[in-house]
Amino acid sequence: MSDVSSSLKHAVVTGSSSGIGRAIAQALLEAGWRVTGFELASATITHSAFSNVSVDLTNGDALRAAANDVGNLDAL
Repeated sequence: MSDVSSSLKHAVVTGSSSGIGRAIAQALLEAGWRVTGFELASATITHSAFSNVSVDLTNGDALRAAANDVGNLDAL
C-alpha cells in the first residue's frame, strides 16, 4: 500500500457488497477514507482505497484473525 493510502483514515465496514453497508463504504471512500469490507460476499466496489476481506462474521476465531490482520482503525 502506498504511503498516501496508509495515511488516510481507515474504517472497516461490514456488508459493504450491498445495501446500507455499500452506501456507507462508498460515502467514506468519497470522503477520502480507506475502507476494508468484511463479508462473505464478493466485493462489488472497485476503488484504490478499498479492500475486501472474506470472513464469516459469525465465526469468532475467523473474525478475530481478520481483525488482527487489518491493523489500525479509525472507525468500525
